[in-house]
Amino acid sequence: MALLLALTGCSDYAGGRTPSPTGARPGTSLPSYNPNSTVGDLSQGFPSTTIPVLPGAEVIASSAEPSTTTGQTRTTLNLRSTATVADLAGFYGKALTAQGFEVSPTSQPNAMASLVTYVRTPAGKPTEAVVVGVFDEGEQRLVTISGNVATPSQAVE
Repeated sequence: MALLLALTGCSDYAGGRTPSPTGARPGTSLPSYNPNSTVGDLSQGFPSTTIPVLPGAEVIASSAEPSTTTGQTRTTLNLRSTATVADLAGFYGKALTAQGFEVSPTSQPNAMASLVTYVRTPAGKPTEAVVVGVFDEGEQRLVTISGNVATPSQAVE
């Protein structure tokens, strides 16, 4: 019986041994949760003046992780919207270029309906970069925005 229990991944409760979970590998840890992430809303410290949410879009998730050394915040914003690809790309293009970001050419083919990288280099500060991608799912679009921008208290607005 002990051989059968060992082969099936079970153990003997009466003997004081605890059962081992089926399929678990010793030493394998789960990924840690980023405390700077928020589901369904903007994270605390998210630079929404620099990276605004399109009116009417649903925030799926966001994160804002300030750096202690660069004065920048690593950001991610994921949205769902029924706006067209052109309207989404136009909204973020206008919002970012109005703040001094410039389009950075990209030559990487991808599955996105739109993918644009924006950069700006404020005088005496590190270069900031924001990537805006739009995936077309038929009746709705998924937008993913990520990058490194000035921390809101140090932002060039």
